[in-house]
Amino acid sequence: MNKDYQIGEYQSLVGRQFAVDEEIFVVRELATEEDRTLVRANTEGDVTAMRTFFITEVLERLLVDEEIELFHPTYLGR
Repeated sequence: MNKDYQIGEYQSLVGRQFAVDEEIFVVRELATEEDRTLVRANTEGDVTAMRTFFITEVLERLLVDEEIELFHPTYLGR
Protein backbone atom coordinates (compact mmCIF):
# COMPACT_ATOMS: atom_id res chain seq x y z
CA MET A 1 0.00 0.00 0.00
CA ASN A 2 1.25 3.47 -0.80
CA LYS A 3 2.24 5.19 2.45
CA ASP A 4 1.11 8.62 1.25
CA TYR A 5 -2.34 7.21 0.52
CA GLN A 6 -2.47 5.60 3.97
CA ILE A 7 -1.74 8.92 5.69
CA GLY A 8 -4.13 10.80 3.39
CA GLU A 9 -6.89 8.42 4.37
CA TYR A 10 -6.68 9.69 7.98
CA GLN A 11 -5.89 13.34 7.23
CA SER A 12 -9.38 14.36 8.42
CA LEU A 13 -8.36 13.40 11.96
CA VAL A 14 -6.04 16.41 12.29
CA GLY A 15 -7.61 18.72 14.85
CA ARG A 16 -9.89 16.03 16.29
CA GLN A 17 -9.88 15.19 20.00
CA PHE A 18 -9.43 11.83 21.71
CA ALA A 19 -9.13 10.76 25.35
CA VAL A 20 -6.33 8.77 27.00
CA ASP A 21 -6.09 8.29 30.77
CA GLU A 22 -8.62 11.05 31.46
CA GLU A 23 -6.63 13.56 29.38
CA ILE A 24 -7.91 15.12 26.17
CA PHE A 25 -5.45 15.14 23.27
CA VAL A 26 -5.66 16.92 19.92
CA VAL A 27 -4.33 15.27 16.74
CA ARG A 28 -1.64 17.53 15.27
CA GLU A 29 0.03 15.43 12.55
CA LEU A 30 0.28 11.96 11.02
CA ALA A 31 3.36 9.94 10.13
CA THR A 32 4.33 6.44 9.04
CA GLU A 33 7.02 4.28 10.53
CA GLU A 34 7.67 0.67 9.53
CA ASP A 35 4.32 0.44 7.70
CA ARG A 36 2.40 1.77 10.73
CA THR A 37 0.44 4.99 10.84
CA LEU A 38 1.31 7.10 13.86
CA VAL A 39 -0.42 10.13 15.32
CA ARG A 40 1.42 12.99 16.98
CA ALA A 41 -0.80 14.79 19.48
CA ASN A 42 -0.72 17.05 22.49
CA THR A 43 -3.06 18.23 25.21
CA GLU A 44 -4.69 21.59 24.78
CA GLY A 45 -3.15 22.69 28.07
CA ASP A 46 0.42 21.89 27.02
CA VAL A 47 0.92 22.59 23.32
CA THR A 48 4.69 22.02 23.47
CA ALA A 49 4.71 18.41 24.73
CA MET A 50 3.90 16.09 21.82
CA ARG A 51 3.15 12.40 22.31
CA THR A 52 2.98 9.65 19.70
CA PHE A 53 0.11 7.15 19.46
CA PHE A 54 -0.79 4.32 17.09
CA ILE A 55 -3.68 5.18 14.75
CA THR A 56 -5.76 2.27 16.09
CA GLU A 57 -5.58 3.64 19.62
CA VAL A 58 -6.69 7.08 18.46
CA LEU A 59 -9.58 5.71 16.40
CA GLU A 60 -10.87 3.73 19.40
CA ARG A 61 -10.76 6.79 21.65
CA LEU A 62 -12.11 9.57 19.43
CA LEU A 63 -14.54 11.91 21.12
CA VAL A 64 -17.93 12.23 19.45
CA ASP A 65 -18.84 15.75 18.39
CA GLU A 66 -22.55 15.13 17.97
CA GLU A 67 -25.20 12.84 19.26
CA ILE A 68 -26.76 10.42 16.79
CA GLU A 69 -30.45 9.77 17.20
CA LEU A 70 -31.63 6.39 15.97
CA PHE A 71 -35.15 5.89 14.65
CA HIS A 72 -37.00 2.60 14.49
CA PRO A 73 -38.03 1.66 10.96
CA THR A 74 -41.79 1.97 10.48
CA TYR A 75 -42.12 -1.49 8.97
CA LEU A 76 -41.40 -3.04 12.40
CA GLY A 77 -44.53 -1.47 13.88
CA ARG A 78 -46.91 -3.05 11.38
